[in-house]
Amino acid sequence: MDLRPLKTARDDLLLLDLDGTVIDIAPLPGEVWVDGSLKSVLHELFMRDPLGLVIVTGRSLSDADRMLTPIRLPAIASHGAEVRVAGTAAASTGALSIRYLKPALEAVLNPFVTCGAIVEWKPYSSAVHVRTAPELAGPVLEALRAFVERNRSYRVQPGPYVFEVLPAGVAKATAVSRLMQHLPYAGRRPVFIGDDCADHDAMREVERVGGTALKVAGEYFPISDSHFASTADVRAWLMSRAREETSGTASDCSRCISE
Repeated sequence: MDLRPLKTARDDLLLLDLDGTVIDIAPLPGEVWVDGSLKSVLHELFMRDPLGLVIVTGRSLSDADRMLTPIRLPAIASHGAEVRVAGTAAASTGALSIRYLKPALEAVLNPFVTCGAIVEWKPYSSAVHVRTAPELAGPVLEALRAFVERNRSYRVQPGPYVFEVLPAGVAKATAVSRLMQHLPYAGRRPVFIGDDCADHDAMREVERVGGTALKVAGEYFPISDSHFASTADVRAWLMSRAREETSGTASDCSRCISE
């Protein structure tokens, strides 16, 4: 594949997923830890260009802020249900709260919880983690698909050993599309870095408007089709980007792929 160097430009907009992209995936979402050096790099990139960096995550806005404290970055959170970017206050996009479905969804999920699945309740979605019980992946997905078939205002978003029920109109791709039409960011060249299915859809949107999509190898993208071999390589690339002069160029992404 073409691994030409990615050039840094003044009008770049770096769109960064968190889990599996810049930080390692942990068995449980609450066990993820963000190194202080990564926070410093992200802060430096943001301070250099406040319109040049937006976090795009499935985590809630409050959870993303908790992980990145003490810095607060522009963010598209909860897969796009929450947005805090230049020109807006932190706000919901009007998505349905998951609390309206909680009793019915709990009834579906309780048998899986007794077998080892872990349910994470977010403001606008519910994530069912099966990393510690991978044999439940098929049955959980089947049950959730049947559930959203009866509740069509919601959909199932698969991820690495996790299945998330969220409002049907909420998606990273939709949120990124809206961001690129939002005046402070309109005209910027988006550069999206991600690692999973939800990111892949957003990547296609970025490429549709002439941007660049960079894949991180892992449980979704094979290394043969990726630009970065690991989250560590993404962090190293971000560090080199933060250190360079504004008029310089970023490191060649091809060096991130293991020989």
